[in-house]
Amino acid sequence: MTTVVDAEVQLTVVSDAAGRMRVQATGFQFDAGRAVAIEDTVGKVAGVQAVHAYPRTASIVIWYSRAICDTAAILSAIIDAETVPAAAVPAYASRSASNRKAGVVQKIIDWSTRTLSGVRRDVAAQPSGETSDACCDGEDNEDREPEQLWQVAKLRRAAFSGVLLTASLVAAWAYPLWPVVLGLKALALAVGASTFVPSSLKRLAEGRVGVGTLMTIAALGAVALGELGEAATLAFLFSISEGLEEYATARTRRGLRALLSLVPDQATVLREGTETIVASTELHVGDQMIVKPGERLATDGIIRAGRTALDVSAITGESVPVEVGPGDEVFAGSINGLGVLQVGVTATAANNSLARIVHIVEAEQVRKGASQRLADCIARPLVPSIMIAAALIAGTGSVLGNPLVWIERALVVLVAAAPCALAIAVPVTVVASIGAASRLGVLIKGGAALETLGTIRAVALDKTGTLTASRPASSTSPAQTALPARKCWRWQPPWKPAANIPWLWPCLPRPKRRPPPATCKPSRAPG
Repeated sequence: MTTVVDAEVQLTVVSDAAGRMRVQATGFQFDAGRAVAIEDTVGKVAGVQAVHAYPRTASIVIWYSRAICDTAAILSAIIDAETVPAAAVPAYASRSASNRKAGVVQKIIDWSTRTLSGVRRDVAAQPSGETSDACCDGEDNEDREPEQLWQVAKLRRAAFSGVLLTASLVAAWAYPLWPVVLGLKALALAVGASTFVPSSLKRLAEGRVGVGTLMTIAALGAVALGELGEAATLAFLFSISEGLEEYATARTRRGLRALLSLVPDQATVLREGTETIVASTELHVGDQMIVKPGERLATDGIIRAGRTALDVSAITGESVPVEVGPGDEVFAGSINGLGVLQVGVTATAANNSLARIVHIVEAEQVRKGASQRLADCIARPLVPSIMIAAALIAGTGSVLGNPLVWIERALVVLVAAAPCALAIAVPVTVVASIGAASRLGVLIKGGAALETLGTIRAVALDKTGTLTASRPASSTSPAQTALPARKCWRWQPPWKPAANIPWLWPCLPRPKRRPPPATCKPSRAPG
């Protein structure tokens, strides 16, 4: 869906699923101040839960309730935000910046983590813009992405909850001071439950029921039974599941940021016969971009003049440089070889091939695999069924027997129905698979893609050489002389220029070369 505001400004809905919409804006000045105006204006629309505006990619991500508001109202609010005067823009940083303050529980956990890991406070508190990838610049980072498991906030809470739970067991065994034991169990329950109870209650208020809802009910039932330790154990186990799921999503986001970091911040364009350096975001379709040797392409385009060998390994995975010339299409993030290229821009920085890859992956992330859907599908009818069963047990038992005994048995049913194994199994599998793939340089879009990949039993390649070992090698020698091929190869010397000619690499490791004949004149053809 595309909404055209005027001849230049337009809004495009890139993805809209599961109450999460991403809008691409083109044609107006999208800076940090405008991002705040958009977040403030759109956030006032009824049904909108959260808004994150990203100046770097000129995009807005909105979480909203479909039952209350629609796409048209959100797009209209974005258009209204464009006309908000700069003086009327609220004086705060956009929510897309990493400026959120930690709560008391988070501060305690952070202090414990720094103490155990030996990380200094000044290093741990370093702004994410200084340590994150260059593509983010502190703007597009929804949060500092964790690189290790211990950096995930929910997993830190889960670990802290586990430590408190263990301490309560040790205290109960060694020094049975029950106020201390109960305090440790209550604190373990509070820390573990903080990872899923708020979001579960929020989804429940919107009419959505999931595994988290059932776990919340089970924990409350355990507390009502007086089994504080059981409730803390449930919260501890499910907080691990929540943390692992967050970690899997973060790994994919890191891969997306790494893709965006391939695009340079500046580009050289030819305007009125003069080379001018402009920001990549200011490139327009039709501009003539000058790409010098060793530079990355700032956006997609078609070569107008020049020849070179492009390194497109970051995009296609093929490490052998590709020879290109006038008329060939080139893509953002490619590394130019030795030639100077004049490239006609065919896509803006916000709509080039890398940006489209990011948008596709983000749209796919809302999709869940069959196993993930199974967990939610089980939870959706299971929650009301368990509650009805517990109510029937309590009601019928109260009429026929001792009410206190049957109410306690009804609560036992609620606790026993908590699907801890189902909640933990799927995130652990997804995290392990995405982690293994990322170490091999493969970006996995999400659980649905993983499970589809698992159904593949055979792969058909359309041509020879689709899969390579990244090492060109000579198989035959089409000699044009009467000499045998083996003698021709012995004449090939280890030329220094061959280091820049990909297809001469197989000739380099051969020792004991003889001088080439006078007719052999290797050369390069720069663009």
